[in-house]
Amino acid sequence: MADAPMVALELVNWIDLEVMRREHAKPVTDTVPTSLPTWNAACRGEGGGLGLAKGWQVVVAGKPGAGKSALALNVTLAAMRDKRSVMFYSLEMSRAQLVTRFIGIATGCDLRRIERGAQFDAGTFESAMYAIRDAGLLGRLTLCDRPPRSMAGLTVALRQAADEGCSLAVVDYVQLIGRAEYPGMFERTQAVSGRLQELAFETGLTVLALSQMNRGALTQKTEEPGIEALKGGSLDEDADQVLLLDFSNFNRTPTGATTNLLVAKNRHGPQPKIPVAWDYRTLRVQEVPERDRYATSPLGEGPRP
Repeated sequence: MADAPMVALELVNWIDLEVMRREHAKPVTDTVPTSLPTWNAACRGEGGGLGLAKGWQVVVAGKPGAGKSALALNVTLAAMRDKRSVMFYSLEMSRAQLVTRFIGIATGCDLRRIERGAQFDAGTFESAMYAIRDAGLLGRLTLCDRPPRSMAGLTVALRQAADEGCSLAVVDYVQLIGRAEYPGMFERTQAVSGRLQELAFETGLTVLALSQMNRGALTQKTEEPGIEALKGGSLDEDADQVLLLDFSNFNRTPTGATTNLLVAKNRHGPQPKIPVAWDYRTLRVQEVPERDRYATSPLGEGPRP
């Protein structure tokens, strides 16, 4: 049996405390803000109560069609408005599909007026183009068009994103990566999750990883999902934060939906329940203000005035 590697052991001393005191006194300036104020406030420690910190791996999980990708695009926009660059590694949608959705979120355009189809309006699309440019968003979003589903491809993409100055990398979604290398779902998710954690730490990227929920959890439609709802192995162990879209409280109409975003794990702060609302016309996702959380206005039409 090979000798075990040596492990460096270092005693904490007064110099360590002095260094920490100086570091902790510095303002937090390198976080990635999300689009939800309560989520930002829950990001303590290196997040400073302002947003997701460098090197964090954050998991957002939900059932199929729950709005994980739309939520991630809203976080992407919030980061870009804060002058951060973002890489979006999507295994579900093409470049054109992602850009169309992003334009709707960023400009408030009705998606039907800017996507291909009978209701497409060239004038609306052109106005949206100028709005994106005038907002200073061009050049801050990198999309991988139908990227490889391999661990190697993901590794290369994240390292390249870090080298090109990205602060946030979105991976959509974990269970689609590494099928050739790891046929079993548990082992595959465990391997991908561990690699994402390593890459976040190595590169300083904030990694937002989207995940499906397991089928067993989805059968419990009347109970809030817990962290055991994650599909595959070790996602909860590797992540700094795990957020779950609450399917037990999901209310949908033709124009929108409401649910709770549950902070099921948070290494660096509290675990709040965040009421959120989707506008299906634009795909914007917003936190429901405290005063409107018990309003009875129709879903999708926004909070009651």
